[in-house]
Amino acid sequence: MENAQSNDKDSMLQLIKIYEKDIQEISKYIKLPKEDAVSQITVEFLEYIMSSNHQI
Repeated sequence: MENAQSNDKDSMLQLIKIYEKDIQEISKYIKLPKEDAVSQITVEFLEYIMSSNHQI
């Protein structure tokens, strides 16, 4: 988490992989094409991580 907050791309990818199933599940409830919903959730997730010292 700390590495991802420090802009470490590998750490960010690891977090996305860890939460990939959750992101896919949540995307079902967004009225956008699936790929767009997944992209939007992923971007917001990374922005959330980068914005502060949240614990996940």
